[in-house]
Amino acid sequence: MRRRAGAIALAATVVGLLAAAGASAQVSVGHSGWFWGDPRPQGEPLIDVSFAGGIGYAVGRSGTVLRSTDGGSTWTGLATGRSADLSHVDAVSATTVIVSGTCVLRRSDDGGNTWVRVPWTGNETACANKIAAVDFPTSNAGYLLLADGTILRTIDGGRTWGRAGAPSGTPTAIAFSSATVGLAAGAGIFRTADGGSRWSPVDPAAASVASISVADPTHVLAVNSPASMLYSSGDGGLTWSSTNPTGTVGENTAKLACASATNCLLATVGGHLLHTGDGGTSFGVVGPPGLTLFGVAFANPSQAAAVGDEGIPAVSSDGGAMFSAVGGRLPSGFHRLRVTSATLATMSGPAGQLALTVNGGQSWAALVTPSGSSVVDTSFVNGVTGFALDATGSLLRTDTGGASWSTFAGATGEAALLALDGRHIALAGPSGVKLSSDGGQTFLAAVGSGLRSLNDLARAGQAVFAWGPGGAFVSANGGSSFKRLAVPARERVRQLDFLSSRAGYLLATDGRVFTTSDAGAHWRESLGLGRAGIVSIAFAGRSSGWAAQSPSDGTAGVVLRTDDGGSSWRPQRVADGQIDVLGASGHEGYALADNGNLFASGTSGDLGGASSISLKAPSRAIRGVVTLSGRLGRPALVGTQVVLSYRSVTGGRWTHANLTTGKGGSFSLKVRIRSHTAFVVQWAGNTANRSVGSRAAVVATG
Repeated sequence: MRRRAGAIALAATVVGLLAAAGASAQVSVGHSGWFWGDPRPQGEPLIDVSFAGGIGYAVGRSGTVLRSTDGGSTWTGLATGRSADLSHVDAVSATTVIVSGTCVLRRSDDGGNTWVRVPWTGNETACANKIAAVDFPTSNAGYLLLADGTILRTIDGGRTWGRAGAPSGTPTAIAFSSATVGLAAGAGIFRTADGGSRWSPVDPAAASVASISVADPTHVLAVNSPASMLYSSGDGGLTWSSTNPTGTVGENTAKLACASATNCLLATVGGHLLHTGDGGTSFGVVGPPGLTLFGVAFANPSQAAAVGDEGIPAVSSDGGAMFSAVGGRLPSGFHRLRVTSATLATMSGPAGQLALTVNGGQSWAALVTPSGSSVVDTSFVNGVTGFALDATGSLLRTDTGGASWSTFAGATGEAALLALDGRHIALAGPSGVKLSSDGGQTFLAAVGSGLRSLNDLARAGQAVFAWGPGGAFVSANGGSSFKRLAVPARERVRQLDFLSSRAGYLLATDGRVFTTSDAGAHWRESLGLGRAGIVSIAFAGRSSGWAAQSPSDGTAGVVLRTDDGGSSWRPQRVADGQIDVLGASGHEGYALADNGNLFASGTSGDLGGASSISLKAPSRAIRGVVTLSGRLGRPALVGTQVVLSYRSVTGGRWTHANLTTGKGGSFSLKVRIRSHTAFVVQWAGNTANRSVGSRAAVVATG
């Protein structure tokens, strides 16, 4: 069904199209086949950035890695298959990049297309000593600074590690200009010329040094924290001088980046970006308004990029003197999403706010209605002609893509709007359904027993569906008359999604999902979900669709995908926030999160090659005990985690068991049950293979 709660009113004033030239490329979320629709280029907080010439990488929360090939003017997303936060990145060359987090260390030698684990510790999820900094001056030679001041060294690209010598005190920053020459600083600055075996004090008076930047092998600069002293060397770190700069805003230092002995950028923990062009005598704030920036790097002497909390990078083309945002975001507060076709979708928001996409969610136009009143719902026939319903009871029509509007009264209290074509419009609300055949100028009440207390409308072919607290109804004559649609016993409707007049899906208010193929005469629960608390569904065809769940079981930002009519579902991680609203048409899917972030997918949401998983269960429990077994067959991984979920077939809470696969991808579990129980197993996938889920296996008792 081409729908999802809500529509958008296309504005009299076009505020902006978020397909800015600097943010035009799709950025993958990195964990699945979904990409960012808003903000652009993406919305995960970014912490660090590094360049090797014009090739740059930025890292941040939830395993996010971005790549730029033009000095930071545009960015694309890279799939890492990791959800752990990343806080450090080192662009060793155009193709080799190192990323790290608390305990995670990853390496790519093909520009971020594939990643391998760098085994510096035995446990990536819980290490005794955390990574504080990483520096690979060459592809083979690399150094890790740990939180307790320990420095580790590799000479074979990270395959093996040894402990380097220790400078006095606890260093808090390192920087190497070659495989053997480097600096460590904290309480004093120290230099090594033999790969860290021995360290010599070169500026013992330096205090609280937090960041070092190697502008070139001769010129090195460092700054303390808070940023009150800038240290500089013109002989590769052998001797140092200091400057007490002005304009550093008194905040702790996040990172120093220098293109030369005089041109530097300083990012603070408070998110300010500062620039000096006089070697540190004075600094001035240069970051664009509204962005909180923590990481900064030069691509070349004239071009620099900065990243921060909003996930929107900033770029400078004048040596850091001025920065502009790369991309942007829509206004906040959108709450309804309606999908008209594979390319056309709209959203409704407060204070007259609307958003429109005509390219499958790759970019969105921010719009405002003339009245400025909250938009309740919208429905568009195409990218030019559409209707909007606002909170004052006005119905608005545009035939110019939102550039101008006509306003009609008489829609007070209505909750939903559906345009069947340019002349036939349906409204739903407390008193039932009203239908217009003259483009919204007049309305007549639809006929139907009990047709009242409704809050949404949708269309499937020639059939029109309406639902709400008053029940579910279907019309076979374009909305002129309705009859009650039978629903599962003791269930109330939260959402309907029909693909024809007979085949469709129902989301109940208790979060359960049901499917019918005979216009509601019979319903079957989709037990293969293996999850409770479903809040939204969206189907693009009779067999394919998505479901979004509440994060009550710790799986925030996860949607589930089915391609077999709801018999089996596979999880797809989209974002950190809860996905509240879904929409679909064809292979295109849309997801709106509770924090306002917007996502889309044109690839069914999958990432990686095909996977397979099996679950074997007896037909009946023996004295209430069930022994289950299964196998993650493709890929047959050892030591990976699958989730086996089970629940009584009559309802109740799902129980989830995290199982670790053994030889050949095998797993097993023994449980005690008291009633007929459904069992489902799912795997989250990785960068090489997509996620997968089994069909429900039902075990009887008695």
